[in-house]
Amino acid sequence: MKRIFLIIYLLLGLAAYCPGRVSDEIDLDSLVSVWKRQTVAGDFDSVVMSGTAVCKAAVSSGDTYARLYSSLYTAQAYYSAGQHDSAFIWLSSVENEVLSSNDGHLTMMLYNMKAILSMSLEMDYASCFEYFSKALDVARKTGASANERSILCNLASVYYAREDTAGISYARQAYELSKEADDMYTLPPSIVYLIRMLMMQEKYDQAMSYMDELRTYYESSHVRQYGYMLYLLTADIKNSTGHYAEAEYYYKKALDLSTGVTSSSLLSGYRNYGSYLLDRGRVNEAGVVLRKGLELSREHGCMEPMGEFLLGLAEVSELSGDKSRAYDYYQQYHAYEEWKNISERRFNQLLLMFHTVRYQQEMTLKDQALLRNQKRIIIVVSFSVILSVVLVGVYMMYRKKNRMYRRMVENHYKLSQELARAVEKINAAEKNRADRTPDDILYDRIEYLMRQEKVYRQKDISLEKLSSMLDTNRTYVSNTINAKSGRTFYNYLNGYRIAEAVSVLSSVDDDTPLKVLCEDLGFNSMSVFYRAFQKETGVPPSRYREEVRRIKLSS
Repeated sequence: MKRIFLIIYLLLGLAAYCPGRVSDEIDLDSLVSVWKRQTVAGDFDSVVMSGTAVCKAAVSSGDTYARLYSSLYTAQAYYSAGQHDSAFIWLSSVENEVLSSNDGHLTMMLYNMKAILSMSLEMDYASCFEYFSKALDVARKTGASANERSILCNLASVYYAREDTAGISYARQAYELSKEADDMYTLPPSIVYLIRMLMMQEKYDQAMSYMDELRTYYESSHVRQYGYMLYLLTADIKNSTGHYAEAEYYYKKALDLSTGVTSSSLLSGYRNYGSYLLDRGRVNEAGVVLRKGLELSREHGCMEPMGEFLLGLAEVSELSGDKSRAYDYYQQYHAYEEWKNISERRFNQLLLMFHTVRYQQEMTLKDQALLRNQKRIIIVVSFSVILSVVLVGVYMMYRKKNRMYRRMVENHYKLSQELARAVEKINAAEKNRADRTPDDILYDRIEYLMRQEKVYRQKDISLEKLSSMLDTNRTYVSNTINAKSGRTFYNYLNGYRIAEAVSVLSSVDDDTPLKVLCEDLGFNSMSVFYRAFQKETGVPPSRYREEVRRIKLSS
């Protein structure tokens, strides 16, 4: 599931570099500097009060630019404080004037806020990506390099929300440009998203290597947002690598710094800590944290994290014996997922069209001198054809969704059977080799524990515990698994779990409930099981069972 983390930097990234226009009565340069410091410090109420007062003064004096800048800063402060409706009202009040002003900095601020609100209020990834892309185009056309760095971070946030590691290119580019410019403002957010993307790729050591830089900025500035991010990211990494006691320590340190932190950041903390408690079997504590998160999410109008709050509370209710409430939460979660799937489809359509247009623009620039007129015709025809194909393809995919799922299940089912037979042959051949190395022997022992002892079913299985069973060290086991299987330890472990899940779901006579199957296979929560299964097969487990049974019964 996507885990959105729209931190304070997204709100300030563009506005921080907008040059003030100084009128006879209102000094915007000084005001912008004050608003920036207050927002970084989390003093959103002061920005709202000052911004509102300046806006009224600007109306009286007829200072259009002071009114537009103060309105946009007030909107951003309202958003940071979690008052999204007020932010939307202030933004809407000046939108048309900003777009007609032909002022690049104002336009970038507007697009930045519209993108953030599109994702927070409506979970509209397509509109969010489109607004950020427009802001990036304006930044590059006007030579606003500082704005460009900030917008690259914002684009990385869209991919992070969708759990798409392709966004690492934006995060890395923002980091490298900020480092080159020695920009102490855009460097922290670029580090945050670079760490997040590396975590999604399970490159935890690389992620930790960037943590020292973030710690340096916190210790030198004492900005609570930096400290909150530092502790929350550290807790997430510790939790992902099995260091649970340390993870809890850092989760608590993060929440101790929650005052003055943006609402979206705070929700991420509640979500991640609640999931941690639930995975540890501390149901009552998890329920308190997740309910608080859901309340704040609804209060602030933040749609993105709601899904995991609902799924987590459904599991809490089920474990607590409240079946009725669990069912209600599951129903809300499924409605949320349907809405999110619609948003995902719109985003994918837009992304395809976006890259198509980018490609055509590059081709036009290369051959413009020689084939200008002819190329224009080719571009128009090509774009029309591609657009037609995309629209027809999307329509056909929608009409044939059920058949697509069935083909995916058929292909996975056949390939998994063929792969199992191939692996057995390879393993048999490996055992008969005369030149077997200590690594080969260790891997055989690991495979025995997985295949025969089924240790992957243990919820508390970790690299350290497996190493202890094998009477060797953690690094040796990790390197052997990586070299022999081509997977990280956690992917290797989940491979066995999903393989058994597929076997159970493929049985016509086995009606084991998904919740029970999740527990039997060693998953700590239903949400983790769902994500791992769909990542491996492309199909949710309930749909996989349904389609594979149809295939078997019809054959």
